[in-house]
Amino acid sequence: MLKRTLLSMQTLVFGSLSIIIVALLGGGWALQGDGTGPVDTTWQRLQENPVIVVGVDPNLPPFGIHDPAGPRGLDVDLANALAAEMGFQIRFVLLSYDGIFDALLRGDVDMVIAALRPDPHRTDHFRYSQPYFDAGQVFVGPAGEQLPTGFAALKRQTLAVEFASEANVEARQFLSSKPGAFRLLESVTAREAMVAVVEGAADYALVDTVTAHLTVQEYPALQVSRETVVPDPYVVAIRRSDWRLFMAVEEALATLRHKGVLQDIIDRWLKSPVQSN
Repeated sequence: MLKRTLLSMQTLVFGSLSIIIVALLGGGWALQGDGTGPVDTTWQRLQENPVIVVGVDPNLPPFGIHDPAGPRGLDVDLANALAAEMGFQIRFVLLSYDGIFDALLRGDVDMVIAALRPDPHRTDHFRYSQPYFDAGQVFVGPAGEQLPTGFAALKRQTLAVEFASEANVEARQFLSSKPGAFRLLESVTAREAMVAVVEGAADYALVDTVTAHLTVQEYPALQVSRETVVPDPYVVAIRRSDWRLFMAVEEALATLRHKGVLQDIIDRWLKSPVQSN
């Protein structure tokens, strides 16, 4: 009796394991499909109807600018270049920041290009491309001079920053560990911080890249550092399930960067003197 019970238990366990193994194998085949990955329905649709739908925010100049004739801006030019590189036509959908992720999740758009920062809390549903722009904090100083590469390079000089900005926070944190390393001048706006350099009230300013490049156009005696001190990357957002589209966007973005097209687009909207050394 005991022997039969043990045999029955073994049969039950073996049968259960078999079902689990078959289910896992079946799931594996379903995931693998043709050997490359799960089915990307968006990519399949684009093969039949090559019109990619891109969400942009028209209220973020110079990245998105509202125009009755259609959206303009750096993000719009980038979207057009990506679509052309991938061989697609393009249709734009105007979004506000609050509705970006909802629109992407619902499938209203195929991807979003809207001066968007990667959100690590949303990676379960979305993928982020390699950065196409770094809007972080950069040093601005007199043209022709060697600009500092970090706070440690400041030798009791005066650094102007926008009050309550990332630059302000980072500068104060540095000074808390090394008091007196430099003098901090807190301005109301990033532009005012740069004007302080022009007027001689500060040796350098540390401001966001966009303000730096746009303002330096008015003051040719200033230059912008090439590297950011506090990075702030902008990325393209795509649904996590659209893995094949994501790969295509990454490849197209890398190609645009290699060809210099990406830099041309950035220069078109944010051209200004950049430190050459």
